[in-house]
Amino acid sequence: MEISIRRAKPGDMDALAALWNGLMLHHVKLYGRDKRAENHEFRKDAESIWRKWALKNIRSQNGLVLIAEDGGRPVGYSLSLIKPNIPVFRIRKLGHMSDLYIRPGYRGKGIGTRFRDAAFRWFRKKGIRHASIAVHALNPASWKIYRKWGFSDYHMEMRRRL
Repeated sequence: MEISIRRAKPGDMDALAALWNGLMLHHVKLYGRDKRAENHEFRKDAESIWRKWALKNIRSQNGLVLIAEDGGRPVGYSLSLIKPNIPVFRIRKLGHMSDLYIRPGYRGKGIGTRFRDAAFRWFRKKGIRHASIAVHALNPASWKIYRKWGFSDYHMEMRRRL
């Protein structure tokens, strides 16, 4: 198995959307019947919206979309972007790793680490010195990996139904 990682192109949108759907299904399975599951209910046009957002990041100077392939077969993707921080803080911009998904049969093979390394190199090249990543509350496996990568807890978002 020789995994290659490259920048995604607009022509990769169908493959990227299939991977994104895998990520969303993974989150649905994590939440199951948990009361927080309603926070992860999708609009009917969710994939269309995501496609536009991903394409915007593929084309943007402030976006980095990567795709991992095994013999030309898409097996994972990551979407990173540069975003402004809340203006009261000294850190003005953050490199944010928004999406990171690897098909189940390819996990534990270092692909996520390669995505991280590529994103960090790109952030540094863009003058970004701080990175953030989001992890869902019911995803301890990812939490553990991100801590191993040097991320620490910073902000916990809480939600409730009104």
